[in-house]
Amino acid sequence: MVSLAKLSVPSMMCGGCKGTVETALALPGVHGVEFDLAAKQVSVMCSPETKNSALLAALSKAGKEATLISRTEMSALRAWAMTNWKSFVVIAALIPPAVALALTRNGGGASSSATSTNGATLARGLSVVGDTTNNNLVASRITSLTTRYGLSDCP
Repeated sequence: MVSLAKLSVPSMMCGGCKGTVETALALPGVHGVEFDLAAKQVSVMCSPETKNSALLAALSKAGKEATLISRTEMSALRAWAMTNWKSFVVIAALIPPAVALALTRNGGGASSSATSTNGATLARGLSVVGDTTNNNLVASRITSLTTRYGLSDCP
């Protein structure tokens, strides 16, 4: 189990104050500290054995008066997810483009070729094979994209 203690630090106004609070809370049993400068609040991830009075005394010793807003017990998995949620967002944002790129590089899935209205054959994803000088808007667009990104020689 892990504890999340929320503290109000009214005198925390800038990055320098943030550094002072972070240094003061570098105590045994404290796993991480997150700041909300606008709300003047600090969230402290700590072991359940860490006393509220120890956190408040450390801040008081550093010249920052604080009051306890709340303290919550949670599982280690939930605490880990709370601190690493940004990684999940980045991964979720990168997966669709990676899949799309993989599909275009590997032949576009089940069907690897299609014929345009005037007979030019599009094969292997975005590679254009056959008559590339036609007036077909789609084929000319694909040709310009393959030239721009160097995809005409996809395996």
